[in-house]
Amino acid sequence: MKQQAKWLRFGIGAAVTGIVLAGFGVSKAVFADDNVDQAVLDNISQNCSSIKQSLTDLQRADSRTRAYLGSAYESVVRDFITPLNLRLVKNNRVDTKLFEIQGDFSSQQADFRTEYTAYMRELEGLIAMDCGGHPQEFYRQLEKTREHRTKLHNLAESLNKLVSAQYQGVASLKGDL
Repeated sequence: MKQQAKWLRFGIGAAVTGIVLAGFGVSKAVFADDNVDQAVLDNISQNCSSIKQSLTDLQRADSRTRAYLGSAYESVVRDFITPLNLRLVKNNRVDTKLFEIQGDFSSQQADFRTEYTAYMRELEGLIAMDCGGHPQEFYRQLEKTREHRTKLHNLAESLNKLVSAQYQGVASLKGDL
C-alpha cells in the first residue's frame, strides 16, 4: 500500500506538470477578438523570427512535458489502477467508484493523446507560417493552436483530479479493511 501511495502521488505530481501546457506568453487580451489592431500585426511582422524561435522552444518544452506526462499516466494505469481493480474482483470486493475512475481515466488519457497530436500539428503549422508576410493568417493559426493548448491543459487537470480521486478511494478502501 505504501508503494501504491508513493506512485499515486508521483502521478499527481506528473499531472500537475501539465499546467505547463497553459498560455503562450503572448497576451490573450491583445488577441481577444478577430479585429486585430494594425500595431499588433506590425509587431508580429517585425518580430517574426523571435516569435518563431519562442514557438520552437515551446514545442521542445511541450514535447518533454508530454513524454513525462504520458509515461506517468501509463504508469498510473498499468501499475496501480488496473492491478488494484483486478485484485478487488478476485477478492469479491468490487468498488464501483474505482472502476468508474479507471474508465474515466482511460478515456481521458486517450483524449489527451489525440488532443496532443492535434496541438502539435497546429503548432508545427504555426511555426512553418510566414508571420512576416502574413501576420493576420499567423494570428488566426495562433488562436487555433491556443485552443488546442487550452484543451490539453484542461485534460491534464482532469486527469490530475482522477488520480486524486483514485488515491482517496484507495485510502477509503484501506480504512474499510
